Amino acid sequence: ARLFVESSVPITHEQTVQGDVVSITIPAVRLASRNVGRRLDLSAFDGPIASVDVKPARGRAGGVTLRVKLRPGGKQPAVMTEPDPAGYHYLFMDFGL
Repeated sequence: ARLFVESSVPITHEQTVQGDVVSITIPAVRLASRNVGRRLDLSAFDGPIASVDVKPARGRAGGVTLRVKLRPGGKQPAVMTEPDPAGYHYLFMDFGL
C-alpha cells in the first residue's frame, strides 16, 4: 500500500511511532481545503492500513500531522520525498503487506 502527499513547496518530515500509530509531521504546509483533512477509514479494505487522520500540527512551525493507524501486524512505512519535474514535491509512504 502507498500513501502520498503532494505539495507546492519542498517537504521535510518527522516520523514517530506509538504502538500501531505512525505519525508523520510535515512542517510549514497547510491543507488546501477542509475536505482534504477528512478521515480515511480503510478498515473495509484488505491492506496494512486501518485509517488515516490529518490534523494541523501543534507548535510554532505549524504544518500538518498524518496519523496512520496500522492493522495488527502492519509494518512501519518506508518514507521518501521526491520532487516532480512540474514543480510539485511528494512524500511517499510505502507500507509492506
